[in-house]
Amino acid sequence: MNRLDHYTRDYFSAMSIETSPNLQDHVLRADQLSALGYAHGIDFNEAGALDAPGAAPLPSPLERQLDIVRQGARRHPAGVLSVGAGRGELELSFARLDEPTWMVEPAGAALQLAQENRPWFCPGPEFANLRAVQSTLGQLPGLAVFPALWDAVDTVLLVEAIEHIPLEETRALVELLRRTNRPRRLIIANWTWFHPIEPDGGGWNHITRIDDRLYDEISGGGQQAMRHGSHLVVDFGGPP
Repeated sequence: MNRLDHYTRDYFSAMSIETSPNLQDHVLRADQLSALGYAHGIDFNEAGALDAPGAAPLPSPLERQLDIVRQGARRHPAGVLSVGAGRGELELSFARLDEPTWMVEPAGAALQLAQENRPWFCPGPEFANLRAVQSTLGQLPGLAVFPALWDAVDTVLLVEAIEHIPLEETRALVELLRRTNRPRRLIIANWTWFHPIEPDGGGWNHITRIDDRLYDEISGGGQQAMRHGSHLVVDFGGPP
């Protein structure tokens, strides 16, 4: 059985958006919301408070979260590449911010769920900002779409993803970033305290050890903008 065959609809539906009201219409604070903040130049302490109640109610919790991002943004992504995007909540949120976003995910079941999650996260015309690519990280540079995609993005996300990706594929991505001819930001995030992450021994799910030694390696050739627990932000190619 291929490792990727384990990533079924049942796997991704273990925390179903449709059947779990607490997951509807907002992104998770510990990793997804923080990644939204980092992409927009908001630091860890600010990102941790992004979903604090606002003075004035807004149409929905997600809209409140996104409005705080809009107001606090000191950086505006020209294009976002999210690798291992899963069900697409975060990527739909970037699209809702009117930011061109490529979600790369090898599991067709996850891409289907992202379509189904659209009504909660990006019901309007901003959905046109989102492009889905079914691919592993290792396969991505060989696809015909990659040159145009890579030329368009200045923000790369690995959110709840890096431990699922073979180490050599992550290293190849980092090497691309080191050779970049323009400023690009790499954002890695899991639950803040979920660090280090050990391989789970199953051979298909958590397959790569994620620890400080790896984060030191990834940061080489770039400038760390933020590091806290599992959260790492590195700028390559000059100021973001």
